[in-house]
Amino acid sequence: MTETWAESAARMVGALGPMPPAVAKALRSVPRHLFVPRAYLARAYDDEPIPLGDDFTSISAPHMVALQLELAKLHRGANLLEIGSGSGYLLAVASAIVGPSGHLVGVEIDPGLANRSRATLAQLGVDATIRIRDGREAVPEGPVFDAVLVSCATSVLSPTWPAAVVDGGRVVAPVGHAMGQMLTVFRRKGTAGSTVVGPAVRFVPLRAAAPPHI
Repeated sequence: MTETWAESAARMVGALGPMPPAVAKALRSVPRHLFVPRAYLARAYDDEPIPLGDDFTSISAPHMVALQLELAKLHRGANLLEIGSGSGYLLAVASAIVGPSGHLVGVEIDPGLANRSRATLAQLGVDATIRIRDGREAVPEGPVFDAVLVSCATSVLSPTWPAAVVDGGRVVAPVGHAMGQMLTVFRRKGTAGSTVVGPAVRFVPLRAAAPPHI
């Protein structure tokens, strides 16, 4: 008997181990197969990253999405910025946590991917703004976000990310080199902050905008 997507999502979450109840509920509520390329549909609810059709981007494994959201300490009504929003899957899961009073913004450098994620999120009724730009640029909204999640590897934290969070807000980013990073949490405290280095991870690299032709 074929599983429904909801049964597959519940099975997936059940295999991930302990996590905050709000994160588990959110993961169960999102049809991950809608964010996965057709060639990978059979693996949509496996706990693994899935390529998005190029050499640069993938959907993070569900356990990594759960960890990112847990470290971000999201709550109802929270404002979230994701750098490297890709398919939009993490934003869809976050939407179930922050609710309709939350504010979700994704930054994605690939126009085609950004437009596909907009369409998928709209199909699910997720209210999120996707901006096509370099993720290291300053955010127009200013320091309004409760959390910034960086879903691509970076050698250092861009100063624009801590500047985008409110006092007490968090930046969660994989910091390191292309072959491996440490999932790092920066918590803003006034004009300074504190940093905690977490587990070893491996994300695709953050891409910069191409320089203009002269």
